[in-house]
Amino acid sequence: MSHDAIVIGGGIIGCSTAWHLARRGARVTVLEREARVGLGSTARSTAIVRQRYSHEAAMALALEGLREWERWSDRVPPGDQGKRASLRNCGVLFLLPAGEPSTPQLARSMRQVGIVAEQLDRDALAQRFPTLQFDADESVEGLYEPEGGYVDAPEQATRDVARAAAAAGANIVTGARVREVLTEWRDGGLSVRGVRTDANELLEAPTVINCAGPHSGWVNLVARSPLALQTAPLRQVVLHATATSQAERLAALPVIADLRHGYYLRPDPERLRIGAVWPEDETEWIAEADAHEPTAERAVLQRRLEAARKRVPWLEPDQIMGLVGLYDVTVQDWYPIVDRTDTRGYFVAIGTSGAWFKAAPVIGWLASEVVTANVSGRNTDAQPLELTLPNTGYRFPMSLFSRRRTPVPLAYGGGVLG
Repeated sequence: MSHDAIVIGGGIIGCSTAWHLARRGARVTVLEREARVGLGSTARSTAIVRQRYSHEAAMALALEGLREWERWSDRVPPGDQGKRASLRNCGVLFLLPAGEPSTPQLARSMRQVGIVAEQLDRDALAQRFPTLQFDADESVEGLYEPEGGYVDAPEQATRDVARAAAAAGANIVTGARVREVLTEWRDGGLSVRGVRTDANELLEAPTVINCAGPHSGWVNLVARSPLALQTAPLRQVVLHATATSQAERLAALPVIADLRHGYYLRPDPERLRIGAVWPEDETEWIAEADAHEPTAERAVLQRRLEAARKRVPWLEPDQIMGLVGLYDVTVQDWYPIVDRTDTRGYFVAIGTSGAWFKAAPVIGWLASEVVTANVSGRNTDAQPLELTLPNTGYRFPMSLFSRRRTPVPLAYGGGVLG
């Protein structure tokens, strides 16, 4: 089989990139190391769809992602028994120290790009969310997004995209681990020419796209294309639980990101999840993605629950299970890198794990635009792309996701939160 492009990684970013390339007529193959697509970082995403970011373009991209999830049943073909992932539009509530000087400007910026954002003082919070606990003298305010929430099943969402990609002509290969990215010196520069798998199978292609999640840094090295912005695997423990006995009370809650107590909560009674907001809170950078501890520490899970109970004192999960997410994170600023590289034909869509699931269907489209432009002869280093987002009409500058960018200032210090 001949290939126009090979995508390394069958998470939601890789499958989305393949889908959009295949829709353009490219002969594209996805190589996924696991037995099914979406079993890696994607499956461990909390899949929160929120729009609060420090950069206006990131806000707009998150809003574009929300619009995609709202239309998901029209975007992708149904799976077995008509199943598709779906958006639970319960809203997203950020709880912040009262008087935070950046909050009013942040809310204005969100509204300017079309996001519904409400500032709520302590009394308004207590009235709007009566099942949450706010101390009488607590200095707290809220930034509330009534449009937003979470996608119920991120692994299912990846299978949805893989079906759409296959229907468009993409070839999805599972159980295929890439051992080498093959390059050669040609016409005065390094060019990619394909990949070799652990089974010693050679797949030749003029274009290779690294969507390998927490293995992306290693793939860059074997492709002889290290980047100035570094991606690395980040291990984070998330409490995963069932709480069906409290389904009615949880249904009244939004997604909560409590920056005062340092946790976020996804109020799904079947897949309740509680994670840490702050990146320094029991997160661990991993040198090698395959060498991390996959078991969640019970003491950490208990701390997650205790943090959430400061705001939701009635929370009593039926069964607590650990979930260890291994996320692909751009170390310097937690923003994705979707770009060409100095190796001709080698592209990256990386640094997306956790927080950027919300915009994955759109990021795949952005990646396909970058690939298509460069393959067609445009050097996007010299002529950066500015792309009109289909649902919102926002002109998105791809320089925000450039491998050469100056790191983006963060709104609250980083963190997966998604």
